[in-house]
Amino acid sequence: CAKLDVRVAVSQAAREFVDSYFPAAYDIVPNGIQLEQFHVDADPLPQFMDGRRNILFVGRFNEPRKGFRYLVRAMPQIRGQFPEARLIVVGQGNAARYERFLEQHGITDVVFAGFVDSETLPRYYASADVFVAPSTGRESFGLILLEGMASGVPIVSTTIPGYSAVIRNGIDGVLVEPKDAQALAMGIVRVLADADLRQRLVASGLQHVKQFSWAVVAEELLTLYQRAIEQHQAGPSRRSWPVEIAGRRG
Repeated sequence: CAKLDVRVAVSQAAREFVDSYFPAAYDIVPNGIQLEQFHVDADPLPQFMDGRRNILFVGRFNEPRKGFRYLVRAMPQIRGQFPEARLIVVGQGNAARYERFLEQHGITDVVFAGFVDSETLPRYYASADVFVAPSTGRESFGLILLEGMASGVPIVSTTIPGYSAVIRNGIDGVLVEPKDAQALAMGIVRVLADADLRQRLVASGLQHVKQFSWAVVAEELLTLYQRAIEQHQAGPSRRSWPVEIAGRRG
């Protein structure tokens, strides 16, 4: 780490994590998103356009830190207010481990879509009335939150540091405490019940996400690389790597 001219983290959470192992000064430059891929003009999937409320989850749902089990536990309370609500799950995992709970609570409208390719994924966002990211921690950056915002979907997420760096609570989305199924249900019900709130969240999110476009992020990174080159050339001759980026996802 001492051989680096510039050090970059994608968020404050990522900076604090890497700094605990390699103490140093870090610039923060966020991950980027391809706005050409995720946008409001994607075509919804016709099988979900039947007037029901669609709740979307995207991720490896068997991975504990993704918090999917809390969303499953929230569904009975959500269905109490919106009996027609449907949960759509995009991502790989073992759905069988949740079937007993869902059956016991009479929740039959859960679609496990499995792996979805990058061309089809924007259509799932376009089909959603609310996008939910109930992660419990260990997320350096909320890239999926950017996908939801860019797609024009209101978001309910958790207050973990990596997500709070992306979502401004009550402005770009609704944040709730992690590992709290009741709070998660209340946040989702609030968004589904309030059309004005949904409109405000979507409008703000579409503006907010622009600063995370790769066109903007790439300029920031190029500036840092230029600084690294100048510092490297001005310093003593030594073998080094110009830039290290912690938490970067392409």
